[in-house]
Amino acid sequence: MTYGEYVLFKGKERFSLNSCDILAQYYDLASDLTRFTHAALMLDMATDAAHDAASAAGILNVLLYGLHALGKGRNPLLVSSAFALKLMQITGYPPFVTGCVLCNTSEIDEIYFSFKKCGFICENCAKNETDITKIDIGTAKAMLYVLCADKNEVFSFELSDKVLKSFSTLVFQYAEERMDKSYHKLDLLKEYRIP
Repeated sequence: MTYGEYVLFKGKERFSLNSCDILAQYYDLASDLTRFTHAALMLDMATDAAHDAASAAGILNVLLYGLHALGKGRNPLLVSSAFALKLMQITGYPPFVTGCVLCNTSEIDEIYFSFKKCGFICENCAKNETDITKIDIGTAKAMLYVLCADKNEVFSFELSDKVLKSFSTLVFQYAEERMDKSYHKLDLLKEYRIP
């Protein structure tokens, strides 16, 4: 868990490390299983998403802010969930959260989320949809906040335990479907009853 500037020397068959300057280290995260697991999850997601050079710098930037937030004692589930959602935005898969993805109305009393349609659905359009999940206003506001926040502000909010559970469940399912990969590290925490 070290962020650094590495100078590599290219030999005939392989690269050799010539020098390294450590810019930031996150060794202290390894002393807490919960924080370490969430940090490892974020690193896995970043690695899976950083195939495009155009988005790699943005991914690294938000990853470093997330690791810093974990190191400062922010709620690990909130940090990894917010990271997952911001990662979807950086890689070009943000959910539509400024209104109903079907009719585009911004006046919504009951908010539903469609993984298939990738966004919020109003109560009127929800009548004709089957694969939707009703979400509370706190979860909707958290999603809107993360998607609108600058990278350095992404992790600067709080949620109640109930809203955080709803937010993280929704965000991780969305990210897993977009990235076509399951992230099981958080299941390890549940096995050992770690919050």
